[in-house]
Amino acid sequence: MKAIHNDGSSVCLELRAPQEPLVNRLIDDNVTTASFRQRLDSIGVSVREFVIIPADEAIDALWGSMQARRGMDADWNCKEQQQRDWFIYRSWVQLARQWRVRGTPAVPTVPAASLQSRPRTAEAVFATFREGQSFGVMLDQREIDCTAAPAMLCGQCRGLCDAFFSTCFESPPNNASLGVGGESESRWSLLNATTGVTLTEIDEEYAPWKREWIDTSVEVQEKYWRRVQSAPGGPAAVKATRLWSELIQKVSGSGSQQETSSRSTILGAERLLTLTSPISYCGNYNCFEGAMGAVVNLRHLSSYCALEWNRLREKLASQAYDFPLFLENSSVFIVNHVAEFYPKQVGRLIANTQEAELQTAKERSIERDELPFASNASWPVVSIAANALLKRFGEWNATALQQQEQFFNFSNESGDLGACTGEAGSEDCWQVGTLSIPLDPFTRWLAVVVLPAGAFDQQMRENDALVAGQVLEQEQVTADARLQAYVQTTIMFVVFVVVSAVGGFGLGCWVSQGLHRLSLLMQLIGHLDFARESAGLDELRSGHRASIKDIRELQNAFYRLLVGIEAFTRFVPETVVTRIVQGSRRATRLHVDPREVTCMFVCISDFDNIADKLNEEQLLRLLRHYHPVMTSVVEKYAGAVAEILDDGLLVYWNTPDIVPNHWTQACLAALAQVKAMEALNQQLEKDGLPTLTIHIGLHTGNVLSGNIGSDMKMKFGCIGDSVNLASRLNNLCGQFGVAIMCSGATHSLVEPAGFVCRELALVKVKGKQEPTPIFEVLGRDARELPAHRGDGGGRPPR
Repeated sequence: MKAIHNDGSSVCLELRAPQEPLVNRLIDDNVTTASFRQRLDSIGVSVREFVIIPADEAIDALWGSMQARRGMDADWNCKEQQQRDWFIYRSWVQLARQWRVRGTPAVPTVPAASLQSRPRTAEAVFATFREGQSFGVMLDQREIDCTAAPAMLCGQCRGLCDAFFSTCFESPPNNASLGVGGESESRWSLLNATTGVTLTEIDEEYAPWKREWIDTSVEVQEKYWRRVQSAPGGPAAVKATRLWSELIQKVSGSGSQQETSSRSTILGAERLLTLTSPISYCGNYNCFEGAMGAVVNLRHLSSYCALEWNRLREKLASQAYDFPLFLENSSVFIVNHVAEFYPKQVGRLIANTQEAELQTAKERSIERDELPFASNASWPVVSIAANALLKRFGEWNATALQQQEQFFNFSNESGDLGACTGEAGSEDCWQVGTLSIPLDPFTRWLAVVVLPAGAFDQQMRENDALVAGQVLEQEQVTADARLQAYVQTTIMFVVFVVVSAVGGFGLGCWVSQGLHRLSLLMQLIGHLDFARESAGLDELRSGHRASIKDIRELQNAFYRLLVGIEAFTRFVPETVVTRIVQGSRRATRLHVDPREVTCMFVCISDFDNIADKLNEEQLLRLLRHYHPVMTSVVEKYAGAVAEILDDGLLVYWNTPDIVPNHWTQACLAALAQVKAMEALNQQLEKDGLPTLTIHIGLHTGNVLSGNIGSDMKMKFGCIGDSVNLASRLNNLCGQFGVAIMCSGATHSLVEPAGFVCRELALVKVKGKQEPTPIFEVLGRDARELPAHRGDGGGRPPR
């Protein structure tokens, strides 16, 4: 027996030897990739949180207010003095909310917390028109060099002082700084909210409308406007699009001493990027008047790179890895790798770890007025990694870099881009990970992490030693256990162990059986899936309960919950109930989302006269026959019954659930309802009740879908003209003597799917200024069905 054991151990060791390097490398690759991905994802989150979201929120708020004003007054264009003042005030309110500033533009109050812990903010919001007129607001936190600044800037402060500036500016049309020419007056003010000093006598060159980010906001939208002139359908067919402008870097102190004597003491280094949105009240580029902009400053972006680098350094410095990271052998940086409107900025280095660390050390001499290319960066580790990426992918905007994360090793001296493995002691093997971050359809940034290869190998080597020791230890444990088993086995001990195990197991099963079944049912309730555990539900419904009191009380409470949820699904669409049960916070709050839906109104023709001829009992029996048939047909074709309206139904497709080709499903449901009325009328005749005909109105269009009402009472539904139009088409069915009527919008979508329709008329319905074409849906021609099964014609749903 001992010989067999020794031979088996030898065989296990022989089989383990060739597999060990492969397993270790797999573990190392997984740990490395996971660490890279975690840091890259964090950089992506930082870019969204501190660059994209603040600008988006500022423009959303202002553009929504401008559209509301335009909706109330068709002549409102934000160009009159009172209108410009309104825009400036609304801009200040939005920025003040982000900066957590109180008061008014003239007398702002800045809490100390806003200076100590800066929130995610935009720094300026403005509007600029194609005529050259610009106006808006800037809020900015700056460091003042009070050893060189005028005394009026600093008050009692000396040395380097923090200050908060609030600037309201306005430039009339034909301003020379915008290249239009001419002389015009302008008004602006710069307020140091920390000292309370209004700085109207600072160098005129500081005037905000003369800064490049205002010009670039119109420039990028003008470029896109010129491009869409040749688009199919022209500029009217292109939806207004938000675009990021050219990245601008300005450094205080550049230029002569005289030119910067006042500005350099205030502004500091700026790395500015502007999110622009066209001023187009029609929603497309056919009425392009100018651009709105929200400016974000990227000067803190390098700090976020340094934060992720320090997290990596702390992780690798732990006992598990014991690998030191330095600024000379690693970095986290961001490169502008797709800039379709500004190709000269492709490859520019936007932020990096080394820049933040050197700024912390007061080594600011590296700053300059133009962003460097990553491949020519002053920091060798950054330029080496950038050139390796270019060598591997050919160009910064390579498709592979845009579509997915990239992880690879490379050797700088040998130029080998993948074969080096980073053995212990190797200083010429690097690991690189990348993540493409989209800003808009034409602009993307590339987050890059570069480390020495083998940085995570220490844990692999320790695991190898640990496994080897455990194998030897297990061999000894096995030998000792075998010897002990020979000595201590007795019949009484075995009987006692078996009886105890069986008894304990049986008792545990008896106690936990009810809890286990209840647990399974609780999991299913979140999906409203009761059929999978029908036996358990049948037991609860039949009154069967556990004999243990606590379990019995849980079963009673669960059954009451089950009955309530099942009843709830009869009043509200099942998807809405599922989201509420699963704990979606949004499902229990007021909210709406824009959605393209197909709306259906179904009603009984001449219902009022039918109801007058029936008593209450007959009318109730009639509706009990009618509603189940209509509801089952709608749900068969993926419709959501929103309301039961006495003699009819209000039904939505494509909300709350996404329904591909929802217009097709709605028309199929309408035809099926008309067909189902034949069998229903036969049943009604047998019961001595009058036969029925139905009218159906269909329309496909955009609505606001979600929870509407108040915080105390709400319901799921849709708001919009599309719902009203479907109702009015339903009313027109009787006038034209048809069963199913659809709008021109629905007809254009279902016609390619083989539906046969007859054009009825061009009518002007209530609430619509333009005439609406209407069609009768007759059926579906199988010979004209699309070639691919499941293709409902039209276009993909939104």
